[in-house]
Amino acid sequence: QRLAQRLDELYRGLTFGDLKSRPHAPDLMVTATDLTTGAPFDFTPEQFGLICSDLDRTPLSFAVAASSAVPILLSPMTLKNHAGECAPAATPPRGPATSDDYRTRLLALSAQSYRDAKERPYIHLVDGGVSDNTGARLMLDRLLAGGSIASSFPDAPPGSIHRMVLITVNSERDLAERIDASDQVPSTGQVIETLVFGAGARETQVTLAMLNDDHRRWQAELMRTRGTPGSPFAADAELHIVSVSLHDVPDDKIRHSLLRVPTAFTIEGRDVQELQKAGAEALRSAPAFIRLRESLGRLK
Repeated sequence: QRLAQRLDELYRGLTFGDLKSRPHAPDLMVTATDLTTGAPFDFTPEQFGLICSDLDRTPLSFAVAASSAVPILLSPMTLKNHAGECAPAATPPRGPATSDDYRTRLLALSAQSYRDAKERPYIHLVDGGVSDNTGARLMLDRLLAGGSIASSFPDAPPGSIHRMVLITVNSERDLAERIDASDQVPSTGQVIETLVFGAGARETQVTLAMLNDDHRRWQAELMRTRGTPGSPFAADAELHIVSVSLHDVPDDKIRHSLLRVPTAFTIEGRDVQELQKAGAEALRSAPAFIRLRESLGRLK
């Protein structure tokens, strides 16, 4: 709670509604983890509709505090579940629980778990990195629920989209100590760190694997529909997905050093500069980013 208070001072009490009312405001996506189910909890109108709550009135500080609440180290943030107190239209379905696609079934089951406020009157949220350290799972789930990549652009005029770009940044760090390098019984601190960050690393790999599968599906849809009547995609439309990670930094010494920078709310100034420099180098050297720059050059 103290973290949320400090953040509220930093953000001057702004809510999601305040941000949305600004001209050219970004579509902010913040993800925490449902402590009970281990599933991502997204700060979106759709997610808040499931619990009959209003995202616009939610402070940005609450969302950021929830998404940063590392289990055990920081207290979970808690939401009241008001499911059943609003019109059914405010709780949109997320696909049938009997769908042949297992991810669609998981989304439906996750949504269903919030509909009984008597069973789950409160929702406790922790660090979003436990369930998705890249922040990409929310976008993947949205596209899956929509049924097609074109459904994400309902207001785009036909033939208006020439390039789509998704850049994912894997911000995971290495463990401070490798417990499997010794036969000594791990300490409590080592167990906590390994459980928290090890789980996050595993989910990151799951998300990246999903992204690769979805990329192939989106690419096939794009090739099939671009340039056709009514399609938002131009005949030369392309999709580019770029993944960036500190694991891609070529210099061994710098890579190992940066992967051990602690996860904290304050980082040494020198480490910040090194992280920014290494991240930019990793992006510029990524083959997918090089192809993107060449593709954008053809649009001129």
